[in-house]
Amino acid sequence: MGHVTRTALTALTVAALLASAAGSARADVGSFPDRRWDTSHPADIVRVQVEHADRVVVVLRHRDLTFHDGPGYLRVAYDVGRAFDGPEFYVRIWYQTDRPIELRPAEGWGALHAKPLPGCTGETARVSARRDVTRVGVPRSCLGDPPRVRVHLRLRPFPGDDRRIDVAPAARTMGPWVPR
Repeated sequence: MGHVTRTALTALTVAALLASAAGSARADVGSFPDRRWDTSHPADIVRVQVEHADRVVVVLRHRDLTFHDGPGYLRVAYDVGRAFDGPEFYVRIWYQTDRPIELRPAEGWGALHAKPLPGCTGETARVSARRDVTRVGVPRSCLGDPPRVRVHLRLRPFPGDDRRIDVAPAARTMGPWVPR
């Protein structure tokens, strides 16, 4: 085999490996839009991205995440496709407090008031009002290492705030499945 042929073959092999790696990286990220102005609250959810890797990271884009009259809390519900119609797990993130984030079990839509799961740690939340983003991460192992996951989000104003609760994608509806 000549030098040019080996070089071309090597280049094709490297390109094929890079393309397959890029394809698998994209396979574990999904996103969906949420309708703008479905709440008058400025923290209105407008887009959700789910990254399914060693951690399941949910990234919310807000219309205008302000804390002048900011949101009270966010609930992220996780469906891992097991026994229930709806979520098997959820976390609540309380904005502007130091309350801990704790993963809790659920048995579908009607059971979202359980005690935290013992032994699961590593839940994180980061909020950037400047970028209008909330990021929530949970170790995949805490969700039972599922082959796929989907989420539902509920952003609730502070108590006494009569603005509409924002849900994404819709009430009692999960977003699309994101495989691992």
